[in-house]
Amino acid sequence: MPEITEKELIAQIKSADFKPVYLLYGNEGYLKRYYADAIIKKAVTDFADLNLHRFDGAVKVDDIIIAAESIPMMSDFSCVSVCDYNFATAADDEAEKFVELILDVPDGCVLLIRLEQLEITPSKSAKAKKVFETVKKAGCLVKLDTRDENDLARMICKRAASRSVNLQPTGAKYLIRVCGSDMTNLFSEVDKLCDFVGRDGIITDEVIDSLAVKTPDEKAYKLINAVCARDTDRVYTMLADLWAQCTEPIAVIGALSSAYVDMYRAKLAESEGMRAEDIGGDFGYGKNAFKLKYASQNARRMSVFTLREALAVLRDADISLKSTQLDPKITVDKTVMKLIMLASGEKLS
Repeated sequence: MPEITEKELIAQIKSADFKPVYLLYGNEGYLKRYYADAIIKKAVTDFADLNLHRFDGAVKVDDIIIAAESIPMMSDFSCVSVCDYNFATAADDEAEKFVELILDVPDGCVLLIRLEQLEITPSKSAKAKKVFETVKKAGCLVKLDTRDENDLARMICKRAASRSVNLQPTGAKYLIRVCGSDMTNLFSEVDKLCDFVGRDGIITDEVIDSLAVKTPDEKAYKLINAVCARDTDRVYTMLADLWAQCTEPIAVIGALSSAYVDMYRAKLAESEGMRAEDIGGDFGYGKNAFKLKYASQNARRMSVFTLREALAVLRDADISLKSTQLDPKITVDKTVMKLIMLASGEKLS
């Protein structure tokens, strides 16, 4: 069976119409864990100690085969869960035995393969390609990637509503921008905010600002907002806060560089009559293409030439941090001042 959608996977779980093997992969860890748990819960109806067999990391395929051959005990199915087994780098005989198992999973067993922390690209490994293609023939491939901004907003609004807390879509999108799109982290932040405001409370932007743990990208976004607004006092207040939080200078330069690259790409897209987010797929943004929309707001204040100069300044700062003994915080301070000068239309000497 070819690769299936998340909707098709849900239908199979609800009906308990399981295929012999599933391979869950993609960049959204929360969804991979969620659906792996859902498959296990539905398949193993009783005596989990006997019917559920878990393997993590480096394992021997023979052990997986022995577990798969176990007859379900007082349960609809037995389930063999294999997490982060690197079949791409396994010995030839181990990889071949794994493929043979996938092709002939014993009746009554559901083989569940999950790439949790491990990233395996079929196009870069013949063994990996063979495993992916074999799963397509014998079972189901399911790619679970980050949801787009609107889907994420709906999900976290629903989660807040389940706790009788009011979170509006605009606030949800602000939370995504502040905390990033990782679902595990987002749900944790929503639960924390719900606990703070209490039943029938409202999660406002002010509550998010005061309590949510911000990602480096968000800190860079706010810093760039201040830079583009040429608000020197706010810029250096924010830098002081970053130093007080023991943020590494190289991380600040890295986040600023990433944000300026977003702005540069957004500027070029709009100069060609396109929406900034339309080019997300060309640069691997995936469901995070919404970042380009926000980047375009600041990019409009500067020319393409100015953005190129800013990127050169950030490149030089990165080289300096990695190759000289200068105080790294001073390097960051000087770099940010140059970015303010460029945003003000001044020329660098």
